[in-house]
Amino acid sequence: MKISIKTSKRMDSAQGITAVNEDKSIRMPKDYRKHVGHQIGDWIILKAKDGRFISFTVEAAYSEDVENDPMSAYVSGYMHSLVGDDDSSDVKLVEGITLGCDPELMIIDKTTGDLISAQYYLGLTKWKQVGYDGLLLELRPSPSTDEAIVIDNISKLLVQARGALNKCQQFPNLMMAGISSFGGRAAVATNYATKQAIYHKDYLTAGFHVHFGIPKEILGSHRWFVAKQVVKALDYYVGFPAIIPEGSNDSYRRTVQGIAYGKPGQFRQDHNTFEYRTPGAALMKHPVLAQGLIGLGAVVMEDVVSRIKVITEDYTKLNEISEDADIKILYPNLPHMTEIFRSICSPTTDQAKTHLDIIRRDIEKMVGYGRRADSITNFFNNIETEFSFDVENNWRNLSHGERQQG
Repeated sequence: MKISIKTSKRMDSAQGITAVNEDKSIRMPKDYRKHVGHQIGDWIILKAKDGRFISFTVEAAYSEDVENDPMSAYVSGYMHSLVGDDDSSDVKLVEGITLGCDPELMIIDKTTGDLISAQYYLGLTKWKQVGYDGLLLELRPSPSTDEAIVIDNISKLLVQARGALNKCQQFPNLMMAGISSFGGRAAVATNYATKQAIYHKDYLTAGFHVHFGIPKEILGSHRWFVAKQVVKALDYYVGFPAIIPEGSNDSYRRTVQGIAYGKPGQFRQDHNTFEYRTPGAALMKHPVLAQGLIGLGAVVMEDVVSRIKVITEDYTKLNEISEDADIKILYPNLPHMTEIFRSICSPTTDQAKTHLDIIRRDIEKMVGYGRRADSITNFFNNIETEFSFDVENNWRNLSHGERQQG
């Protein structure tokens, strides 16, 4: 929808820092906000006369501007000289982005507290839907565009995993644990050649990677520069909330030095999918956390892709999203990378928590939020709940019939 834009003399009269803030604002009368479908606090993108894109935050109009014309938006004179009298700010949802994941679980002997190798003791095939990655059990549920369906697929795989655990006669009291790191006790594996037990006393780490099937126009190694900007939005809007369930006791994965895994900016992509690799396996503790993580990731990725489509003119000018300043145009509240690292790579979650109000407000403005609002609301309402590590016990309410027996 075209937006009618006029200069506000009141906005032009501002001085100092107030003038700076006015240049970042587009003020709309109440009736006009309703007409164009925006709310106070929304951010919109307008294309300047020189081809640049400029981000504005929607604010309430001053009374004298409302009296002048209640069906126009107002900006400062300087910004009006850049964007002109009207522009289109519509960001339409890019449909069909698929969601997948490959969460890892620790197999713990409840009798001894040791971690048991999923590779050597559970009789699994590495790349099956219930497989392993070294010592860790790994689940690979079928993807969907609906995070609730992905969660139901995970619950079915947990039943299959329980069947493998029950067949392990050497360790009859095994538990699937949703934790991001494990240390302080021996991790037991078996050397096939010697049949001797070997012990890994270092910390082990486990992730909950989220996969996105996004438009092929922005995938592939030659578009790496786009992915590096996309992951900045994921780190802030998904990565910050994702560390809260880990707390301080499960912080090793995100704080250990010299290892990039689990830190901000971690992703993989090929010609089919984009994989976000920062979240940890602690999000598997409870289905409300797992579903929230996938739903939250979906909303952020859908919004990023939808906005990239606008500013790159249907992905034909991808250089428009190649630098840090470009992603800041789309998301003005993104903090500097030093703040992102300081918050995520911290032994506490205190700093990340200071951003949650802004994160939630921004997420609620994103184009696909409405259809995933329940998953995200439940997630935020429970990210500080102290769930046990016993995945099966916490996921049991999703089970029925044969799965309930598991």
